[in-house]
Parts: sequence; structure tokens; C-alpha cells
Amino acid sequence: MNSSRRKFLGGAGGIVSLPFLESLLPRSAWANQADTIQRFVAYYVPNGRHGTAFRPSQSGRNYELSPTLSPLMPLKDYLTVITGLTNQNVVAKTVTCDHAKAAGPSLTGMPILNGSVANLGTSIDQHMVQQLKLATQFPSLQWTAAEPGVPDCGATTFYTQCISWKDAKTPLSPLASPQAAFNQLFAGYDANATAAQRALREATQKSVLDFVTKDVSSLSAKMNPADKKKVDEYLTGVRDIERRMTTAGSGMCGKNVPTPPPTGVEHPARVKLFNDLMVLALKCDMTRVITFMLEFELSYRVYEFLLPGQGSAGHHSLSHFGGNKTAENQLLAIEKWETTMILDLAQKLKATPDGDGNLLDNTILCYMPGMGHGDAHDHGNFSMAILGKGAGKINAGQHMQRSGVAKGNLNVSLLNAMGVKTERFGMEGTANIEGLLLA
Repeated sequence: MNSSRRKFLGGAGGIVSLPFLESLLPRSAWANQADTIQRFVAYYVPNGRHGTAFRPSQSGRNYELSPTLSPLMPLKDYLTVITGLTNQNVVAKTVTCDHAKAAGPSLTGMPILNGSVANLGTSIDQHMVQQLKLATQFPSLQWTAAEPGVPDCGATTFYTQCISWKDAKTPLSPLASPQAAFNQLFAGYDANATAAQRALREATQKSVLDFVTKDVSSLSAKMNPADKKKVDEYLTGVRDIERRMTTAGSGMCGKNVPTPPPTGVEHPARVKLFNDLMVLALKCDMTRVITFMLEFELSYRVYEFLLPGQGSAGHHSLSHFGGNKTAENQLLAIEKWETTMILDLAQKLKATPDGDGNLLDNTILCYMPGMGHGDAHDHGNFSMAILGKGAGKINAGQHMQRSGVAKGNLNVSLLNAMGVKTERFGMEGTANIEGLLLA
């Protein structure tokens, strides 16, 4: 992307990237700005999905949403559900336990041959970055709302806590707090700002926007009314996120171990802050590629805010409910709540204008578990969903039952949908999933 499409407001201690502003381009350049921008977001959820509660019972376009997916009804025209995929061949060659097998290979399609060291393969998000050579401020972003996790059977936590891999030996650990993500976007990339100046902004609780006031005033004189409205709405959103972060906890990620997020009702607020930051980053073309782990794989989070009186039984324990109906119902409530968090992001994308449509029109948002039915550690009957139309590349609005098709073919399809011509990827990705892509 040509950098002329982006405008930055810079000040000591902060830098703010603005949305595309037509009034700041010469008329001769307008025609060159019509290209549709595609975005990719992988939204990872842990511990598999309850099989019958996630999978719709009918295929095609006139299907009824399953209980877990029912919150997505307002966006059914944007929704593509894919069920029946298998990852058994990759899993069979993997030496670690089932949760590491779920997360680590999810975007790489490669088996884990040594659980004690990082050695896997390039993930599709990083392959997109490398092949498309996007000239965005951030080639990609990796974030998580997870609490600290545990290793699976002694394997390195990279396999349960990283889904983005730059190459076989370089996992990209996600930032673990909204404050860290906000600072990544706005506080740390002004070449003229010193660490002391950034610290001053945080210590005095000043908004990053307080440091770019002069730039905003100067720029406003050059903008048409529509662009002024767009900038005002955007900067209002930035300030609102800053305000909400003061009650959502901060916590930085150090040495690949995230600081625990707040407990209780604060966790949903943290997830929604991440959703808002993703929308801002995509809206302003700071990046076009994001991976987000709602939780790390093998998550033991206790959902007291959702299930009062739940006690100490965390998500992972509930995923192995056996014949316990109470535990099963609690698991279903957690998985349905996680769907509402993805819905929150998707609706915000849909509400954001982008070109002739909206951000969801031009985004591939993957609702991505690492395995099928968690109670059985099922890797042979995998289900997932896509929200968004990928700038006309995704054949949205249907449930596709693809029993026995290699999960690796999903990775091939997503790469091709994003404009990365791919025939093979990973261990067994050899073709597009039939019916998923539009020409």
C-alpha cells in the first residue's frame, strides 16, 4: 500500500494514524484509491467446541443456526459455517498432548515433532504478510485476552499460547492487555518521543490525543465536512477506549507470560476493548492481519461473572463434562458467551464504513477453535465459522458439511481468498474447500 493513503498525527509521546481522508489527496490520485482492501482476523477459542451444540443440523443456505451459533443470527448473511473437517493425519505425527496439538498447528498445518522446543512452521497469517508485502504500519498484530496458561504434558507453552509463527522456530507471542495493545498502536512509535515523554503521558493520565492537538487543528482546515466528521468520530473512539481502559486493568506481557487480567465482570470489558482496538487498527489500515486468542488453549478460566456460584470448575474441566448435565450446561453457556464476543467484533466491523461497503464486507473473520468436541479431544470432526465476505471472495451465507476433508485445505482456501496464490500449504493442504470461494 502506498503510504500516501495514510495520514499520521505525531506528537511527543504518541502517534495517531487516521482513516483514509479523500480531501487530503489531489484529485489526480482519487482513482488510485479505489482498490478494495482485504483484512484477515483469526479469533481463536480454546478447548474445542461442544459438537452437537456448534454444528447446525442442516446444510446449505436455508439452515437453522445451532445453539452455540444462535447469537450470530443478525449476521447470518455474512456467516459461513464449515463442519466435518479432519486434522487426524497432522495430529497422528504430533508428539505432544491434545491441547498443544490443537493450537500450535491451527494456522500452520504442520505437526509438532518435538514438544520441548519451538519447531513448527510458518502460519498462514505470516505467510500472507510475507507474500503480500503489505506496507502497513504493523505487518500483523498478535493479541490475547487470556489469563496465564499452563503447558500441555510438559510441552513448551508456545504450542498452547501462540497461533502465529513467523517461521518454524519463531512463534509470535501475543500482547496480553488492552493497555499494551493501545500503547503498541499509539504510544510507542513516534521517533521523536523519548521513553520519559511516553511515561509522562501515562503518569499524568493524559490522552494520546492531548499530544496531537496542534496537528488536528492544522489538518481540520484542509478537510471537507465529510472527512471532518470521520476524523471526529475516530478520535472520539480513541479517547473512549483510553477512558474505559482505566477500569479494565492493564498488565503487561513479560517473558511470554501474561499478567493475569482482572476477574469477575471486568473480563468481558477487556475483551470488548480488544475488539474496539482491532476495529481501529483495521479501519486506519495500521494493519490488515490480526490473530487474537480469546483464551490460551487448555484454558482453566472460571466464569464467575457468567455462572455465579460456579465454584472452582474452570473451562477445561467443564469441557470434560462426561455425563454431568450441570457441567455440560455450564460449558454451553461459556461457548455461547464466546460467540457473543465474536459477534461484538463483527457488528462493530459492519458498522464501520469502508469503501462502498463496510469493514465486515472486506474482512475474513475466522471463528476458530483448535479441535472438535473437547470432551473427546476430537481432531477428526472439526467445525469452524467465518464472518465476513473477504471483499467478495467468500461464498457467505451457508453451512458447508465437508466430512473427511483435510483441515489443511481450509488454510489453502484462506490464503487464496486473501490474494496469496496457493496450491499447497502445510502437511496436507492441497486444494480449496469446494464451494467456499467465489471466483
